[in-house]
Amino acid sequence: MRTRPGPLALLVGALFAACLAACGANSDGPLRVDAAASLREVTSELARLHAERTGKPLPRVNLAGSGELARQVRAARKTDVFLSAGAQELDGLEADGLVVPGTRRALCSNSLVVVALEPRPDFDLAQLVRADHVAVAHTELVPAGRYAAAWLRRIGLLNALEGKLSRAANVRAALAAVQSGACEYGIVYASDLSAAPELRVVHRVPSSELPAIEYAGVVLVDAPDVEEARAFLEFCTSDEGRAIFERHGLLPAHVD
Repeated sequence: MRTRPGPLALLVGALFAACLAACGANSDGPLRVDAAASLREVTSELARLHAERTGKPLPRVNLAGSGELARQVRAARKTDVFLSAGAQELDGLEADGLVVPGTRRALCSNSLVVVALEPRPDFDLAQLVRADHVAVAHTELVPAGRYAAAWLRRIGLLNALEGKLSRAANVRAALAAVQSGACEYGIVYASDLSAAPELRVVHRVPSSELPAIEYAGVVLVDAPDVEEARAFLEFCTSDEGRAIFERHGLLPAHVD
């Protein structure tokens, strides 16, 4: 003879079912936006405005180098929107089938500058070679570092600087190395200077000496609420969204 479950068993079962339902209802939680570290101020403003206008929870913004973020996307499969500072990372995710088809959007561009703690009115590029340490983002894992290495290679200084480059986890960490005095010079994005007003630009890298710097965004296939993710990315690429990027020192996207 089978016994009927008692009130306590029924309560435990109900709580377990409710827990399962809550765990599956990820669309009610905040949007997760993985963004390149150089977009810190931009994504903070975009996330705040998105929450205010949609009534949705404030998106959680996860900042790091774009290469590290692409690794996290593959490992955790929890990202809704990825805003990358380089095309290479997005190309790889698309090839792996992790991007919702047709969602890739150009966001903005940028430029590179050489910065120092003190003004250097007589600066010339040979001073980089004479420096003990030059801060860059990681030259293989971070788009800003790849752009910096491509520029140094083009002007014939990469080999001479190889032992002097201090490779940081992301471009903001490279910026901090100059702020702290650990490195005499840094090669960073021009837009980063808003976060370090005490630094001085000693050289602006001509766009003709650089590969195209392309930021772009995508919606990931693991997004619990694809429609909200699409809406956030569309806001990023709206006229208002592009104006926010430009107000924070970024350049208009290269759109074919």
